[in-house]
Amino acid sequence: MPGRLLYLLSSHGGSGFSQTSLGLKLLLAAAGPVTVVPLLLFAAGAQRIPLSMLGLIQYITPTLQLLIGAW
Repeated sequence: MPGRLLYLLSSHGGSGFSQTSLGLKLLLAAAGPVTVVPLLLFAAGAQRIPLSMLGLIQYITPTLQLLIGAW
């Protein structure tokens, strides 16, 4: 069903993806692997440390991100 909807949108000019530049298409296509690789690395690292340390890291991380963003 979603495939049919995408086909109808693109055949009537409703798809913005087909009208963009090649650079933007490549950036959009690369967004998936760029997102997946850190998640896989985190999952692999999380299996190697104790759960108590993982919980502490996940507790502190948002605060550190806020401080870095504000700095």
